[in-house]
Amino acid sequence: MTVPDLRLGSCPDSWGVWFADEFDATGSMYNIAEYIEITGPLDLGLLGDAVRRTLTEAEAVHVRCGESDDGPWQTVFEPRDRGADVVVRLDLSHEADPMAAARAWMDADLATPVDLRGDKHLFTVALFTLGPERHIWYHRYHHLLVDGYGGWLLARRAGQIYTALRQGLEIPQSPFGSLAELLREDADYRASVTPTQDGE
Repeated sequence: MTVPDLRLGSCPDSWGVWFADEFDATGSMYNIAEYIEITGPLDLGLLGDAVRRTLTEAEAVHVRCGESDDGPWQTVFEPRDRGADVVVRLDLSHEADPMAAARAWMDADLATPVDLRGDKHLFTVALFTLGPERHIWYHRYHHLLVDGYGGWLLARRAGQIYTALRQGLEIPQSPFGSLAELLREDADYRASVTPTQDGE
């Protein structure tokens, strides 16, 4: 089961990214990424679980894209269709320069072309082991899915889940809403007098 197609027509910023991506010969110009270096004791398996849970909660990173006569569209897949094994784990501790090896891997991934119409996942998430108490968490998304602030929200949520799991506490309720709810709110807004008052 999937959520009905979400038309980008109600999201002008997404239109811009979609069409700009069409003119990007590299296919990677709209990749955005960050890495977080973690030092000290870490349960890597638990962090991987926290990241997977976060990605399952966030509908925005699980879309398929396409275009019809009516314009671009996105389809959101239910969690069971999103794939469980989305976190790459690499042990680079044996490398002469683990950090340099991690940077080379991340730079290569950031330069990887993204096919908005064909790729199942428009993101990459990786956990690197650089040493006994030194790790890197890397995540890269196409800008059509999230912006820098969105990436920060995902990282914060994963940290929140990891802390709860590590302490044996109940995981706080997800802060992420659904894209269907967002579209309903947008439709309600456009049907009200507010857009006129806002100068649209």
